[in-house]
Amino acid sequence: MDDETPYDAVIREVKEETGLTIQSVHFKGIATWNQAGGMYIYVTEKFIGDLIECKEGTLEWKSKDWVLQSSDVVGSIPIILEDVLTVDTPVEFALFYTGEEYEGDIWNYEIRPLVGPNLKNPTS
Repeated sequence: MDDETPYDAVIREVKEETGLTIQSVHFKGIATWNQAGGMYIYVTEKFIGDLIECKEGTLEWKSKDWVLQSSDVVGSIPIILEDVLTVDTPVEFALFYTGEEYEGDIWNYEIRPLVGPNLKNPTS
């Protein structure tokens, strides 16, 4: 959708992929890898609905401890999760890998201020 904002996209994607309608969405920043790619990060604690079947795998609620310790979780998530949950102002979660884009081992992680237009709060 060409005119869809990142905020609108997260609400639509969560609904399509989980069946949940999220509310009170908070932009936390952008995770980047080797300054070559990235993704917007949003969090919510308020939602309505029930989980649905998903073609990407079985959806299950997991504890934060499980996410931090499981080998089934992408390596960057345990590194940035506490920061994602505690930052008050959106930031860049800059991850640096030994390989291209997000391949190889993470050798550095930095929290940086966001710069550029519309990055402080991409809700519109």
